[in-house]
Amino acid sequence: MEQAEALADIVDAKLARAVGVSNFSTEEMLEVYDALQRRGMHLATNQVEYSLLRQLPDSSGLHKACQERGIRILAYSPIAMGRLTGKYGPDKPPLGRRGFGNVSNGCFNNAPAPTQALRDLR
Repeated sequence: MEQAEALADIVDAKLARAVGVSNFSTEEMLEVYDALQRRGMHLATNQVEYSLLRQLPDSSGLHKACQERGIRILAYSPIAMGRLTGKYGPDKPPLGRRGFGNVSNGCFNNAPAPTQALRDLR
């Protein structure tokens, strides 16, 4: 895979100490992982969206594949772009283009329980 080779070249040139990827599917990530392994290198991280409302890394098998290979998941948007804070709700959707991928604002109907549970932890 050309991307992995280029990333490995950067590490070999001492311009970086580790290789990480962002938003790679399991299949894409494994291609990079295998290519790096052939060069004696390790894939350090895959940065993905991950929260109580967005658990694709679990349902897709990405999390398991990472665990099996020692690849760390670096989660972004752990509070679901503010949805788990109570800032937004069915009656207060986010303004403008602050979307949630292909998940509709109907996801707010399920957010009050986790939001209240988080408040109770304080």
